[in-house]
Amino acid sequence: MKKQIIFCLCLLDFLTFAMRINAQPCTPSIFVNGSVTTVNFNSTGICTWTVPVGSTNLFMETWGAGGSGGGAQGGTASCPKKSGGGGGGAYARSTLNIAPGSVLNIMVGAGGTPVTGSGGASEIYGSSISYVRATGGMPGGSVTASQSCFLLPSGGGGGIVQAGTGFPGGAGQAAQSAASGNGGGCANSGSAGGSGASGGNPGSVVAPSTGGGGSGGGGYYGGGGSGGYSTSSASNYGGYGGDGHVRITYCNSITTPIFNSVSPICVGQTLAPLPTVSTNGISGNWSPALNNFATTTYTFNPSTQCASSTTLTITVNALPTITATSSASAVCSGTSVTLAGVGASTYAWSGGVLNATSFIPTSTATYTVTGTDANGCINTATNTITVNALPTVTATSSASGVCSGTSVTLAGVGASTYAWSGGVLNATSFIPTSTATYTVTGTDANGCINTATKTITVNVLPTVTATSSASAVCSGTSVTLAG
Repeated sequence: MKKQIIFCLCLLDFLTFAMRINAQPCTPSIFVNGSVTTVNFNSTGICTWTVPVGSTNLFMETWGAGGSGGGAQGGTASCPKKSGGGGGGAYARSTLNIAPGSVLNIMVGAGGTPVTGSGGASEIYGSSISYVRATGGMPGGSVTASQSCFLLPSGGGGGIVQAGTGFPGGAGQAAQSAASGNGGGCANSGSAGGSGASGGNPGSVVAPSTGGGGSGGGGYYGGGGSGGYSTSSASNYGGYGGDGHVRITYCNSITTPIFNSVSPICVGQTLAPLPTVSTNGISGNWSPALNNFATTTYTFNPSTQCASSTTLTITVNALPTITATSSASAVCSGTSVTLAGVGASTYAWSGGVLNATSFIPTSTATYTVTGTDANGCINTATNTITVNALPTVTATSSASGVCSGTSVTLAGVGASTYAWSGGVLNATSFIPTSTATYTVTGTDANGCINTATKTITVNVLPTVTATSSASAVCSGTSVTLAG
């Protein structure tokens, strides 16, 4: 028995090899929709297909065939026998750029035939490489006449992906207490498996027997056949597996998405979301995430295979570095100061101040300058101007009026240092020569200056004459003196 199995497997390999060597050109169905062409390969077996001139971005898809349902034999009405459903075919895919004129081999797997038929693999391959390959589902478990009617055979395993990426097929359902197992579904939108209900109707693939036979797997998309259901000594096979399928979608031309440019922004400004549909109607998404703090180049990734990616750069301009300068940081009341901005093109100050134009501040205040550069970007800076009050200076004197030749002392009060007019030294006595008004200039610790005055009256000395009744008298004689 073992030798027979090995012989059958070797014969199968030889036949498959012979089919590959002698494959004929395929006769697929072709559908053209704008720049996209879809080629469907429905006939089981192996054929060849030549990549058309001008085609790019070949999207290859294969669905493996479904496995057959298991058989059932020797049941009775009171104790029917049920078998497991066949597994569904796998789904494999890949996108490649293959040179026009290249010859591809297309293999569409045939659905498994009862009772123990595995679904055939579907594959696209070249002379020395397999691009995509999805294997078929395994057959469901059977129950023979000699086995118990309470035996519930397992379902067949789903197909697997052997080249490309994709999904495994659904496993067939094990036999149930009241029904045979459902066939497993084919992966990725493939057909569902056949129904395992008692006496289930055939699916789109005809079941090999009537009555209690399993229903077939669905269509060209590799659903597994359901298990057989037996209430007599007759053999009731499970359903056929659905055939596999191959599809190639390619681009007749590649369209470049077109987008309007985005105006530069300043750091921190809001960026509106980029459109997900180009002006020429191509949908997709952008990466990386929007960044409003640095100039960034974004890539648009189309959702259709017949469009190229494109980039869009959004310039983010740095904010100007503004400095608020002043002719003095502190001034005395009534003194002017000039404020000027540096680092931008134009400037606007708070408080009605004009840039680089002197003004007289009335009190201590902080002024804000808003600078705008050539890119329209804005930043601010501040400068505080302290306004110091003038000192209250008082001019004092030791006397307000003096006789000619008499000294007087003048002194200032209310400041730190004092300077008097007329060469007078502060708090130092001097002899005024005539009535005069003296001005004292007082300077405080902030350098602020104020003045006060003091008038000193100088009174002229009287002219006194001494008279006598006689300029000479005899001893004992009286005389009279008068001023």
